[in-house]
Amino acid sequence: MHTGTLTAQYGAGNGNTLSGTVGYVDFAGTTIASNGTFSRAAAGSDGAITGRFYNNAAGTDVAAALAGYYKDGSSVAYDMAFGGARVTPLNNP
Repeated sequence: MHTGTLTAQYGAGNGNTLSGTVGYVDFAGTTIASNGTFSRAAAGSDGAITGRFYNNAAGTDVAAALAGYYKDGSSVAYDMAFGGARVTPLNNP
């Protein structure tokens, strides 16, 4: 099992990106689309990332969870499914 933290920047002026790491997967270059999906094309040994956000609060851009798949660029042994829930920072309820 792998752990990590992802940060979504979405909305006007935020760049619509998903960044961070889960295990050995770096999400640099991952973009968020307006339909709630996110992706990054494979480039060399950096694999492709696809996924979706779920259960956003009505009328907001805040999602409760995400799930997706990393397809490694060099070996299926490194492919990984991932998912997680939103964590609210203690100083931002």
